[in-house]
Parts: sequence; C-alpha cells; structure tokens
Amino acid sequence: MNIENVKEFISTIPYNKISLKDILAFEKTPRNMLLAVTTLAFLAMFVIGVAIYLVHGHHAYNVTREHPWGLLIAVYIFFVVSSTGLCIVGSLGDVFGFKDYMAISKRAIFGSIVTILSGFAVIAFEIGHPVTMLIYNVLSPGLTSAIWWMGTLYGLYLTFMIIEFVFLLKNDMKMAKYFGLTGLLVGLAAHSNLGSVFGFLNARPISNGVFYPTYFILTAFITGIYLAFIMYGFRYQLKFDDVAKKLLTGLAKIQGLLISILIFFVTWKLLTDIYGGMPNRSEV
Repeated sequence: MNIENVKEFISTIPYNKISLKDILAFEKTPRNMLLAVTTLAFLAMFVIGVAIYLVHGHHAYNVTREHPWGLLIAVYIFFVVSSTGLCIVGSLGDVFGFKDYMAISKRAIFGSIVTILSGFAVIAFEIGHPVTMLIYNVLSPGLTSAIWWMGTLYGLYLTFMIIEFVFLLKNDMKMAKYFGLTGLLVGLAAHSNLGSVFGFLNARPISNGVFYPTYFILTAFITGIYLAFIMYGFRYQLKFDDVAKKLLTGLAKIQGLLISILIFFVTWKLLTDIYGGMPNRSEV
C-alpha cells in the first residue's frame, strides 16, 4: 500500500466539519447551560491540577515511596474499565451480530477510544517520566512484568479500536468485525492483566489471588452498560423510540444478570476472606 492509496482511503472516511462556532451555538436551555458551566469548571480544575503538578512534582499527589499509588491510579482504572466495558457493548452489534445492538456500536466504540485516551492522559501525569517509559518500553521490555504487558496490550487495543471505528464510519462491517474482534480480545487480555497487577500483590493479602483478573472484566461490562444508558439518556432526552427501547431493555436484562453474578462473586470473596483463616485478610 503506497502513500496515494493511504490518502485515498483517508479521503473516503465520512465526517462532519464542526467549528468552534458550531460548538458554542448550542441551545441555551437551563440543562445545557448547566452542562456547559460544569464542563468549564472541570476544565479549570484540570488546568489548576496540571499547574500544581508542574510546580510541586509528584509530591502534589501526597504519595510516598512507601505508598506510591494515589488517587490518579483509581482515576486511571475507572477510565480503562469504562473503555473495556464500552468496547464489549459496542461489540455486541458489529462483532457478534446482534441486530438489536447495532445502533449503539459507533457510539460505544467512540466512547471506548475517548475513555482509553483519558486513561493514558491520567497515567502520564502519574508516571514521573512518561516519554522515557515509552522509549524503554520498546528498548528493554520486561516480559515478566504485568505492568509492562498492561501498557503494551492497551496500546495495541487503542490501535485496533481506532481502526474498527474508521471502518464503522465507512460502513465496512466486514473489516470492522475483524478488527473489532481482535481489539475486543486484546482489550479483555489487557484488562484481565490489569486485574492481575493487584492479584500479584503479596504485600496486600486482601487483593492477592485470582479474584481480581475476573472481577475487573465483569465490572467493566457493568460499567459499559451504565455508560450506554447515560449516552442514550442524553441522546434521546429520555424520549426513546421503539428501537432504543428494545436496545435498552436488552441491556437492562444483561445488566441484571451481571450484577447478580457480581453479588455472588463478592459475597463468596468476603466469606472466604473473613472465615478462610488466611493471615491479614479477615482483619482487613
């Protein structure tokens, strides 16, 4: 494939031109104004947070060598959990062929791209030298490190999600299915590997074990469905047509099953922690 073919491929991707004027020309309803003010407030807090980080460095997060994981780790996990969940929801239609869920595929895959990029942005401010990390991630890979595999797999996952989204825009469902399936498998592997980062913690007996790699995938699916509900709530302003009602009803049934399974898993996790006789688990 030469440069001309690449240019031709890119030129055939449909898109809508949106200017800053178009963004600011939204309907000035009370709800929209509240959302606009909230968005500006979050952006202002982000800028202030970045400024404090640049001035004070890693100490701004109130972390130490003894407790190196702070609030940003939790934020990072939220975003990557959301991304994996939206990927699963989007795959129901374009990968697995469930017609009722085809309508949400583009939104869900786009949401998965936005949230994984948000996760990368957060972790970039948590890592002391993100550029150095990217360089040595390639030059000296730690094949026995779960964190190295996490970063590598999530990078591949983002690549496949972007390619899948491009083919969805072009309505090339065959290629979107291939890349979507590959991206889904890589994303599940990455997310399960993220759970294993906590499962390998011998210093934290409460998290050590095989529970978290499975738990992370289950909670990702649950989070993805909740975000799909929010997306459709804003899109249709709670005035759903028949297609949307059928889709949301199906997702609600899946959600009920997933939450029941989660309750079952967590209940047995708590019981084994409390009564299993493992040191330092029942105390926690």
